[in-house]
Amino acid sequence: MKYRLDDNDFAQIIGIQTSELPDGCIRRIREFNLSYEELDAQQHENVVHQVVRRILEDDFSISGEKRKEDWENGWRENFDAFVDSQNDLQSLVPKFIRPNPLLRFRQRYIQTQNPRFEWELFQIYRYWFFERFLKNVSSIYEFACGTGYNFVALNELFPNKPLYGLDWAQSAVDLVNELARTHQFNLHGRAFDFFHPDQNFCLAENSAVLTICGLEQVGTNFDPFLNYLFQQRPSICVHMEPWREAYDDNNLVDYLAKVYHDKRGYLAGFYPKLEQLEAEGKIEIIFKNRLNFGSLFHEGYSLIVWKLCGA
Repeated sequence: MKYRLDDNDFAQIIGIQTSELPDGCIRRIREFNLSYEELDAQQHENVVHQVVRRILEDDFSISGEKRKEDWENGWRENFDAFVDSQNDLQSLVPKFIRPNPLLRFRQRYIQTQNPRFEWELFQIYRYWFFERFLKNVSSIYEFACGTGYNFVALNELFPNKPLYGLDWAQSAVDLVNELARTHQFNLHGRAFDFFHPDQNFCLAENSAVLTICGLEQVGTNFDPFLNYLFQQRPSICVHMEPWREAYDDNNLVDYLAKVYHDKRGYLAGFYPKLEQLEAEGKIEIIFKNRLNFGSLFHEGYSLIVWKLCGA
């Protein structure tokens, strides 16, 4: 059966009323091709077999501190592409965002009509939570900013806010600064290592901290960054990351995502840690949502927004 996501569907999957969607989201929902179809039993089984084979047979890279050189080289490719394309913003899209008509949605695999479906749905979601949670801060710091592709959307929404792109790879820092220079963004790049945070790097007052599919690389070693945030006391922290603990072991599609997640060594224990800190009265969780949408192998779009008590 064929479907197309509309305003009501999108509001439902993020847990809000349709009337709460900003015009920018509605415009994109209607502009993008968000058509898909559910697979029949045999097609679904074929995709399950495909995913199982890849998980069992592929030698996936494992996240962690040892991968710094890999990210340095990867972001250098984007830097070169940006320069070679005469500073085309489309060249900032990370190479790990691959067009694929097969995705996961609501704990099943689906077939989309648009190979850019994942990228375009992410753009809608990103617009919503940027507008919802970042509009009242004075400056925004994205940690593990990679190519800086999120700053294009941030600059569109908040052209007067100072933006800061932080990454442990110097090639990413160089790319962010080149983006700022060539497109006149109020944007500043700087080196920062999740594993060894520079406690002397101070965040401005009334600032927001943002991570998007970057904190996933620390695995279970997120305490150094959390400690840094407690020291710096930003006004709000927004994380769109994989949420391992949200997967349901009784659902095969979810279970395979968890197996893949563990094989890659992605973020684990972070969401429960924030819930524990809230129970201790140290933070307040403002919003939490599993989008129930992702790539063929896992979901990277779960959102948690929190602030320090008294911040």
